[in-house]
Amino acid sequence: MSMKIDENLKYSVREEVAIEDFPDISLLFMAGQLRLLEINNTAKMVLNLMNGQKNIKEVIRNISIEFDIDAEKISPEIKDLIAYMISEGVIYPEVKLVKNGEINMSDSTKFMANPDVSCRIEDEEGAILFNPDSDSTQVINPIGLDIWKSIERNPRTLSEVISHIVDIYENVPAENVEEDVEGFIMNLHSKGFIGEVVDEKE
Repeated sequence: MSMKIDENLKYSVREEVAIEDFPDISLLFMAGQLRLLEINNTAKMVLNLMNGQKNIKEVIRNISIEFDIDAEKISPEIKDLIAYMISEGVIYPEVKLVKNGEINMSDSTKFMANPDVSCRIEDEEGAILFNPDSDSTQVINPIGLDIWKSIERNPRTLSEVISHIVDIYENVPAENVEEDVEGFIMNLHSKGFIGEVVDEKE
């Protein structure tokens, strides 16, 4: 599933990311993952705009002005770049999450993994989640891991998560997937592992 980018969201560079600039490239050191990423000058310019103050529309507008290119022409390329940086864990959306408490399961409600929760993948067995807020762990199976990955770095509605899982598990009836996804999100939300996104566009 290609990542859908909400143009109204604002993003920031993760604190763990250290940036070293060279004449034609920049190197990003991901301290938490102990790895390096190489990006070009355009990507670095986009990254510089990821300060939690500008949404994606504003970032695209700034880049279009800088290069004197129509915003609609460069929009797909910039969105692909942003999607890549999200998937690599370089940037994160500035959203407020409500964890625990009553959950709103409306069609427009978006959910996202609690960014404080760590996920340790256990080969084919699934994964173990650790929530430092409550000092608790949660074992999840491979399907649960796929659900987790789909909301780990970007807000998703219930229907978006269900569509993603249906695409992965083609032989599983859609109604079973819907029940499993809803149950998974409700269970982990009640324990603070997943949050409901609020005031997303402020």
